[in-house]
Amino acid sequence: MRVTPQRVVVHRALRELDRHVTADELLDAVTDRLPSVSLPTIYATLELLEELDMVRRVQRAGTTLFDPRTDPHHHLVCTVCGSVEDFESELDTAPLTRAAGDLG
Repeated sequence: MRVTPQRVVVHRALRELDRHVTADELLDAVTDRLPSVSLPTIYATLELLEELDMVRRVQRAGTTLFDPRTDPHHHLVCTVCGSVEDFESELDTAPLTRAAGDLG
């Protein structure tokens, strides 16, 4: 993959923000450094970073967030405000897997 200024700036901004962000939030964060950048460029860069395991996509009630943390972890989503927080804990998914298998 080619290293372009846009890709470097988007990745750097994602790391600097160090939280779950939308593509629009990321666009706002990089506009000063890349005045001509567009939302499609942000999405294309995020898709590439996801393919390279440098960002993780998180779905939240109709909104896609991008997480700079790619290590295995879970997310807690507030049902009131919709905020997303990382959750560090081992979860026993065996009962869920069994139930899903039983239901086909």
